[in-house]
Amino acid sequence: MTGPVALSAARFPNTAATDFLLEVGEPVSTDGKNIRAAALAYGTPLEEYPGQKLGSVAYGYPPFINWICLQGSAAAIALVAYVNISLWHEACAILTPALRKHPGVPEEVMAYFAAYEERPTDILDKALAIVADETKAGHSVQQASDTGRLMEKHLAAFWQPAAQ
Repeated sequence: MTGPVALSAARFPNTAATDFLLEVGEPVSTDGKNIRAAALAYGTPLEEYPGQKLGSVAYGYPPFINWICLQGSAAAIALVAYVNISLWHEACAILTPALRKHPGVPEEVMAYFAAYEERPTDILDKALAIVADETKAGHSVQQASDTGRLMEKHLAAFWQPAAQ
């Protein structure tokens, strides 16, 4: 996902969106590695790891991110990032205390999840500021909102196997 996020930053040169997207893209590069490491440390065998048995609907999430990064407005991308980061924060706020109780979770993995335990207000405020600026510039807030709702549906489909 790092590539599409970086490409979307290049689409909006010399704007607040550029800085925002580069900031968002930085932790994206470590997400998958840390999620897998936490699952393995928690005792989930790799063959039972939810990512190994995703339904076909869940595979729509990465192409959706690619599409929004290549085609979406700055407001839509910022709102999608807002939804994603907000939901990830909520998950980490639930998951981190459970991981703390489990011996064997590597310290760097624990630090990764703990970093998202507190609401990342700064980055979320930046996302909303981009949406506000784009709306003032005449871009459609409805399109951005509709895209944010799509993000929620794609994330739900992606994480559904973990709930089973």
